[in-house]
Amino acid sequence: LSALAFALAFLRLPNSVFLENANSPVRRRFVAVFLFSWISVTLFRGFHHYGGVGWSASGVIHSRPLQAVWSLVLTAQALGLCWFASRNAKRSLWFLGATLLGFVSLKLLLVDLSGSGSVARIVSFLGAGLLMVGIGYVSPIPPAKDPS
Repeated sequence: LSALAFALAFLRLPNSVFLENANSPVRRRFVAVFLFSWISVTLFRGFHHYGGVGWSASGVIHSRPLQAVWSLVLTAQALGLCWFASRNAKRSLWFLGATLLGFVSLKLLLVDLSGSGSVARIVSFLGAGLLMVGIGYVSPIPPAKDPS
């Protein structure tokens, strides 16, 4: 909660010590990367504390339930990013969301597929697939800017 409060307070500051403009792109990018990372790390810590997953790279990679939930969280983040970009006609943000979907697809093939026959694999594939269909439905690619 303290990290989320920090991010919200950082957005609301009228002027930052290291940023001249309160609404600068650098500030928005910092907060976006911070929140993206915070959500993933919070998920990992939750599985470590409540799910018995070891706090190591090997423990995280070999935990099928954690990998399934992380795939769904990343896909939901891509959905939010693509939806926001589509509604505000921000083509570069939409492509960032599409890149995140590409990462999730690659992760599904390389990491989640290795756990063949598990319920977690089935849930991650179906959930990510349904969210990807939802992305295609609610957030079409914004039109390119007219060059003239």
